[in-house]
Amino acid sequence: MSNDPCLDCGKPTLGVVTMADGSTYGVGINRLFYDEGDREGYRCGECAGYECDSCGKNIYLDEDITIETEKYGNEKYHEECLTPELRALAIEQGELNGH
Repeated sequence: MSNDPCLDCGKPTLGVVTMADGSTYGVGINRLFYDEGDREGYRCGECAGYECDSCGKNIYLDEDITIETEKYGNEKYHEECLTPELRALAIEQGELNGH
């Protein structure tokens, strides 16, 4: 049986694999199927996420804070990357609770 490696990082997406030394490798079963024409397969939850518009790092699948702005449209952020102004906008738009 294949471990269905992630198209981007190569980690198994079918489950966590236990290596000979007892360490674990893989990303569980949180994956999305992609068909890009010339290649198809799965992306893990880390690689299937979005790039943060503040720090540029990948945001884990479904953990992004999406904020609609007039200037740029939909922008995606890690919660910890929000400035006070962006946090207020995210609360106003219902992306965050008022915490």
